[in-house]
Amino acid sequence: MLKHTLRTLRRCVGMAWHLGGHALPVLLHAIRVRRQRGEVVFIDLGAANGDTAEQAMALWPRLDRLILFEPGRTRFDRLQQRFGSDKRVELVRAAAGAETIESARLYHERPMGDGRYFQGQGDSLLAMKRNIDTSDFEEVQILAFSAFLLEKTTPNDRVILKVDIEGGEYDLLEAMCRDRSIERVSRLFCEWHGNKMGIPAQRHQNLVGALQRRGLPITGLNRYDEFRLRRREIS
Repeated sequence: MLKHTLRTLRRCVGMAWHLGGHALPVLLHAIRVRRQRGEVVFIDLGAANGDTAEQAMALWPRLDRLILFEPGRTRFDRLQQRFGSDKRVELVRAAAGAETIESARLYHERPMGDGRYFQGQGDSLLAMKRNIDTSDFEEVQILAFSAFLLEKTTPNDRVILKVDIEGGEYDLLEAMCRDRSIERVSRLFCEWHGNKMGIPAQRHQNLVGALQRRGLPITGLNRYDEFRLRRREIS
């Protein structure tokens, strides 16, 4: 954001040099225009080890800010090591949800038959998820994402939201549709876990329809909606 602001100011100074006494109005107008444009903000719910954030930086080099949510301690520590020195990145050690809960269980993924794990990327707050171990968990905080989004962004911002929260996407996105905070989102990528959660098909279709009516190009199918599967198309 600072680089963009400095570039804007340099352009304004150049224009002001030629406009003489009209310099101040030109400068103020340019600053107002910059503010009206807002920022480009990438928000990653379920940031895991940060691979998606790095891909987003490559796809959109002019990102002003990135906000990465990750509740698991091990993965959050990796995010700190990876992005701790990048001033554009805000790290949030919490899960995103429909409401704030100070302490909730984050269930870890069940290992495969040979004892290996998928690096914990299938961890979930929902005990009904089929591939988690309910005896293996840690306590984490859940933040009400709608309130967070409204506090951290403005209507003029372009918010790119990636959601991969292992089944929690239904409660979260339904709440955002109800309170209209979804209107802050310009682009949405979502990995759907309805098949792992036993989500009724009608509920899934209703949510997809609600998102589509708000202008978001969502299909309800992972091969079209999931960030990691679409990143080549959107570059």
